[in-house]
Amino acid sequence: MNLKTQAAEQTRQKIIDTATEILGTEGYQALTVGKLSKQAEISKGALYHHFASLQEVHLAVLQHVIDTYCSSLHFEGCQSLEEFFARSGEMLFHRLENNPVQIRAMHTFINQSMYEPEAQAPLLAMWEDNLCKYWDIATAVAPEVSKEDMDQAFMMLDTYFIGLVNQWFLIQDPDATKKNWQNFSCMLLHALRKNSDKA
Repeated sequence: MNLKTQAAEQTRQKIIDTATEILGTEGYQALTVGKLSKQAEISKGALYHHFASLQEVHLAVLQHVIDTYCSSLHFEGCQSLEEFFARSGEMLFHRLENNPVQIRAMHTFINQSMYEPEAQAPLLAMWEDNLCKYWDIATAVAPEVSKEDMDQAFMMLDTYFIGLVNQWFLIQDPDATKKNWQNFSCMLLHALRKNSDKA
C-alpha cells in the first residue's frame, strides 16, 4: 500500500470512528455532515471525497460496528451449547463494559430502522450474515437439536439480546442483567434438551 492510499484509508477510518462516536454518545439525529466534518477535523469536500452521502457513512459505520463486534466473538473449543451460551454472554458483557459507545451506536440503527424502512434492508442483511456463522457453530456443538428448534432458539436469542442491551443502559445494574441472562440461558437450554429427548 503506497503512502497516498494509506493516508486515504486512514482518513476514511477516522471519519467512521468519529461518526461512531457521535452516534454512540449523542444519537442518530446528531450525526450531520457539519458536525462530522468538524469533529473529524476535515473539510466537507474531503468528507464527500470518501463518502458520496451521509447514508453511505451510516452504512460504513454499521458494517464497521458489526464486524468489530463479531470479530471479538471466539467460540474455539466449545464442546456444548452450555459453553456456547456462556461465552456468548461473557463476550457481550465484555463489550458492554469496555466499548459501550459501539454497542449504543449499533442500537441507534436498530431503533432508526423503525422509522426509516430503507435502513432495514442493509441492517438485516449484515446482521443475518453474521448470525448464520454462529448458527453453524451452535449446530456443530449440538447436532442433537433439530434445525427447527435451533432456528427458534436463535430468533429468541436475537430478540433477547436487543432487550438485554436496553436493560443494561436503562437500569445500570450489571449484576442484575448478568443474572437475568443466566436465568434465560438456563431456561432455553432446558427447553432445547427437553425437545431433543422427545425426538
